[in-house]
Amino acid sequence: MTLGYHHLLTPLDGSELAAQALTHAQVIAQRSGARLTLLQVIPNVAALAQEPALPPGRLTAALHTQTLQSQWQEQARAALEQTAQAITDQGVTADAAVVVAHPPDGILDYAQTHAVDLIVMSTHGRSGLARWVYGSVAARVVQAAACPVLLIRTVAGETPPAPRKILVTLDGTRLSTRALPEAERLARLFKAEIVLLRVVVDSYEQNLRYVPASLAPEVADYTSGLLERLIAQATVEQGGIAADLLARGVEATSIVLTGDPVQTILDYAVSEAVELIAMATHGRSGMARMLHGSAAERVLHDAPCPLLLVHATA
Repeated sequence: MTLGYHHLLTPLDGSELAAQALTHAQVIAQRSGARLTLLQVIPNVAALAQEPALPPGRLTAALHTQTLQSQWQEQARAALEQTAQAITDQGVTADAAVVVAHPPDGILDYAQTHAVDLIVMSTHGRSGLARWVYGSVAARVVQAAACPVLLIRTVAGETPPAPRKILVTLDGTRLSTRALPEAERLARLFKAEIVLLRVVVDSYEQNLRYVPASLAPEVADYTSGLLERLIAQATVEQGGIAADLLARGVEATSIVLTGDPVQTILDYAVSEAVELIAMATHGRSGMARMLHGSAAERVLHDAPCPLLLVHATA
């Protein structure tokens, strides 16, 4: 495995909250020797001037908007270049880019065409446009990005600490393990511990709900035995993964719990002071889809720490 990254991308908007992601990106770039690009995506409001049959008043407003957009681009580039120079002065190669596009598309296109191997971005911006760019857009970036995305859920006045404990969620499928290499990469960079978490769903009550009362004892015995077997199987499988990590010099432990997958992940992250959660964004079927599909957004919404999401393509 390559220890570091080669090219990091951090979308910014000039706000303090968005800049918190830059702090993380700069540390990762410094430790891995990567180049860091600061990107601001500006919506193409000047496209209004190209609309057919605009009334004279709207045409004048659209042309005026073109002038404002040019000024906006120039100001954004100047600010980004100043920040990039300050980062370069601290020993990290950094550059700046301003593109005109729909925000998520601009981020995704830039990442793809410039060989970015990690996007580091905040999930919240300042207000207005910033909230639009750094709120729901994060989900769109995660869904379509070819590279991993490290999402920093920002809070005013707070900067999340460097990870010392990384929680990797697994569900027994091959696709759910796609987050492991990236978690290992960060664990090596920060000398952090990896905790492998597998949540086994207890379907006891659900099974009893749909069977005749006369068969309930038999179904209860079967369900109880099945749960025990699933826990035992998961324990063995995850123990093997943890042993492989240990053999490669990465501190790792494994834990198997029962309950609702998303809530169990969140509760464990809080109780064990986890600094980073790593997970695949979707799996193949069944539990994999439930845990690693739309549930990733639920984890992102309530996670108490940064979240590393890897798009688990087949």
